[in-house]
Amino acid sequence: MKLKFFRILELFFKRISGAKYRKLGQKYRSRPVEPWAFIRVYNEIATIQSCLESILPVIKKGVIGYHELRDGDIDDGTIDYLKKFCEENKGFILYKYPHQVIPAGDIRYTKLELVNKENRIDSYYNAVLDQIPDGEWFLKIDADHIYDTKKLEQFMWLPKKDTDVISLGHFNLHYENNKLYYDGNEKNILSDFADMILIRKVNLTHKMINIGDDIFCEKLDIRKKVNKLKIYRTEIFNWHFKYLKEYRRKRIDKRDFNTLTFDLKTKLKCRISKDMLDEKRILKICENFKLDNQSINQSINQSID
Repeated sequence: MKLKFFRILELFFKRISGAKYRKLGQKYRSRPVEPWAFIRVYNEIATIQSCLESILPVIKKGVIGYHELRDGDIDDGTIDYLKKFCEENKGFILYKYPHQVIPAGDIRYTKLELVNKENRIDSYYNAVLDQIPDGEWFLKIDADHIYDTKKLEQFMWLPKKDTDVISLGHFNLHYENNKLYYDGNEKNILSDFADMILIRKVNLTHKMINIGDDIFCEKLDIRKKVNKLKIYRTEIFNWHFKYLKEYRRKRIDKRDFNTLTFDLKTKLKCRISKDMLDEKRILKICENFKLDNQSINQSINQSID
């Protein structure tokens, strides 16, 4: 059964890698989708405000999940900010999952049968997702992503049918000491597909899977849907500041942003517009990050939530 599950997931991701393209600015439906935001947070004070402000003009409802702090961790102010945010934006629900959660990629998942179900990240994701009504569209939003609001608005016109799935890649960056950096490993600069997808919620749940080298992560279980869904890609229009989290920063081959070059082939393959590479524009966005009180340096235990 596990082998069959992994093969179906493999088929799904192969279909995505060869997915057709839908162009931002074109309208494939009579009115735009009005999705829920599906958000999970854990000590995200550095970027949470910038993230939500970038989506709020377009996405006006959503669920924001958080869980019990792990032993030794201290809340960085994220939850207080979100309580106020949800009071001011009534379409958003703040949901507390009443358990600690083992982060994705943790070695304990290699013996999945020994992990308490309530402490698994897929159980946490499912509890948050359950707050979204069945039949509604939703878009997974991570708090360290900042979106081009105008392009996000255009994005909502791309699904033509209820079985359409629109995948959203991202541009990985790092911001430190008022400067921008990228990863010298070219595979880590742009992601033309991630698990950021716009999809309609119909019998969807998360499962833990081994993505290779005994690294376990949560993924949507689409076994019964893989032959029914039609997956489309589009232009990349969000910046992912993944290296603000300490556990990720150890992996970056840090290079100055102004040395970044894209050949024509890469531009065409990953579909990123010139304005998304505007250093001054990105630095202006980064000025609003909450990087005081050493919030970055205290994030060593942050997880892949």
